[in-house]
Amino acid sequence: MKAFIRKGENDVVVINLKGEVDFASAEPFYQICMDELSKKNIVFNLKNLNFVGSDGLSSFMNTIKNLKEKSTLQFCCVGSEFRRVFAQSEIKDIAIYEDEQTAVATFQKPDI
Repeated sequence: MKAFIRKGENDVVVINLKGEVDFASAEPFYQICMDELSKKNIVFNLKNLNFVGSDGLSSFMNTIKNLKEKSTLQFCCVGSEFRRVFAQSEIKDIAIYEDEQTAVATFQKPDI
C-alpha cells in the first residue's frame, strides 16, 4: 500500500491510498499517520486500495481507530469489501462519501 498525501481545500489533508493492504506497509503507515496527521481534518480516498486478506487489515483498522481519536476523518470512493469491513469493525460513526469533492466539502466552514 502506498499513501499519496496532499493538502486539499479548506486545510483538509487528502490521502489517496493505492495498492494492497498488507502487513509490510502497515507500520510505516501507522507512524506517518500518528506523527504527522494527528489533529487534522483528513479525507481517505480508497478508490485504488485493494483488499487482499486479513494480513494487514487489522493493523490498517487499528491505525484508523487511533487516528480517529485525534482527528476528524472522512472516507470516499470506498468499495464494497471495505464497506463491509467498516460495518463490522468496532469503529463507529465512519462517514463515507461517494466522491472526494463531497468528502472535502464537509469540512467547509459556513459563511457568516
